[in-house]
Amino acid sequence: AATLHLSTSSNPSRINPILATDAASSEIAGYIFNGLVKYDKEGRNIIGDLAEKFYFEDNVTLVFELKKGVTWQDGVPFSAKDVLFTYELINSPQVVSPYTSTFRMVKSVEAVDELTLRITYKEPYFKALEIWMSGILPRHLLKDEENIMSSGFNTDPVGTGPYRLSK
Repeated sequence: AATLHLSTSSNPSRINPILATDAASSEIAGYIFNGLVKYDKEGRNIIGDLAEKFYFEDNVTLVFELKKGVTWQDGVPFSAKDVLFTYELINSPQVVSPYTSTFRMVKSVEAVDELTLRITYKEPYFKALEIWMSGILPRHLLKDEENIMSSGFNTDPVGTGPYRLSK
């Protein structure tokens, strides 16, 4: 196991990809969590991250086929339910997220099956793919959380990414 040492300019407040508002939290969350898509190494093209494949059925309907065999760092399988849960959390009135406005053009998110999602937009949207770069959260760990803003998860995160937080 490799260790990554980062020095940050400030103490991260919430290492949660949907709540991170400071640079330190965002940077660390980037190593722990994955989005459905990401930019390629050149930063030009959008490629799959947690998604194996993605395509538009029409100009307002986006389908994601998720990678098989992806697990959370605690070994629980990753699924479309986690994505739906993350989307619902971002839009929850209990959550203050910098991403809420980013998702305002989404009309609905449907988990078709364990590894397929269908997203419908209110109208064609130029950022339709880009908004799904934000980190996805584990439903199994957070579904019963009463207050996500003050959850212990925010300082002891579990993601799908290559790095785990040790301290």
